[in-house]
Amino acid sequence: MTLFAPFTLRGVPLRNRVVVSPMSQYRAQDGVANDWHLVHLGRFALGGAGLVFTEATAVQERGRRTHGDLVIWSDAHVDGLAAVTRFLQREGAVAESSSGTRGARPASADRGTERHRSMRRTSPSAASSRGPLWARAGSRTPRAGPTPAEMSAEDIREVIGAFRAAAERAREAGFRVIEVYAAHGLLLHQFYSPLSNRRRDGYGGDLEGRGRLAAEVAAAIREVWPDEYPLVFRLSVTDWHPDGWQVDDTIHLARRLKDLGVDAIACSAAASPDANARRA
Repeated sequence: MTLFAPFTLRGVPLRNRVVVSPMSQYRAQDGVANDWHLVHLGRFALGGAGLVFTEATAVQERGRRTHGDLVIWSDAHVDGLAAVTRFLQREGAVAESSSGTRGARPASADRGTERHRSMRRTSPSAASSRGPLWARAGSRTPRAGPTPAEMSAEDIREVIGAFRAAAERAREAGFRVIEVYAAHGLLLHQFYSPLSNRRRDGYGGDLEGRGRLAAEVAAAIREVWPDEYPLVFRLSVTDWHPDGWQVDDTIHLARRLKDLGVDAIACSAAASPDANARRA
């Protein structure tokens, strides 16, 4: 069967086409991977998967969803992730880092106040005292909670630099595939979706402008990511809104990303965080 046949993505051989998608665990301590992540991800390698994603790993401190997220914004986070990748590789699987940064509302949750039962059960009591992780957003758009400040040109350069630095750390940690998490209302989705991007500079307006940040992130990663290692983007293929991001827009952006060295698109679908506001 093709599913179980060996497969090569760019220059990385996979023992089969079984891919384990990212699953948020909210179990990191100060962003560092620990035994939980080793056991959680390691069991998929033992089960025979060819490619195993980490959960979304934040490239900026203010880009986390919760205080329990994995992160990769400093060298202090490399060793914990390296322990996971070594185990996966010993058991025949390839480790893939899912890197992303959130903006505004998706970065505002406090692990101690989430509704998910496992998050409540495992959250340290001090989590709520740390406060929410409010972040800036691509545009200043009204939503539930505080309205975010629009990112400046300097903020955007910092984001691009953070993805680049995260790719260097991912390589050091032993990852051989990177997925940029650019879907589900995270920051890059906020930029390319017309529902949430109301900028009037070179990062807004038409399809080319709104896709510019994703393109520049891809180019920055490719500057430091080994040529033989794949680069993947996860995109929300549609906003499921008549005024939002459409399938044809995804095709256009995917072709642009391919020219910059992106090897595959992980197709998802979810509305922009501002979709409900635009309906109103």
